[in-house]
Amino acid sequence: MSVRSDRPWGHGLKVNIFCDQGHILNVISFACHPEYPEYENLQAKTTEQLVELAASQLRTGELENSLLEARKDNLQLFVRFKVISE
Repeated sequence: MSVRSDRPWGHGLKVNIFCDQGHILNVISFACHPEYPEYENLQAKTTEQLVELAASQLRTGELENSLLEARKDNLQLFVRFKVISE
């Protein structure tokens, strides 16, 4: 489940990842910032496009170790949106 969660400096998205029993496993906040690459491109995206971008980023597996560590300590991850090249 994802919810738009903009910050004063740029677009954001809060993503909750649930287990099969419906319990929250992870909470991830994706955000863009003027100092990040692709800022203008990200600011022009719709909520649906940001959701797809976050889903694509999660599918890469790049965040798996961070997700496991955050889950162990009941922490929320805060990461930047990354434009995935296709």
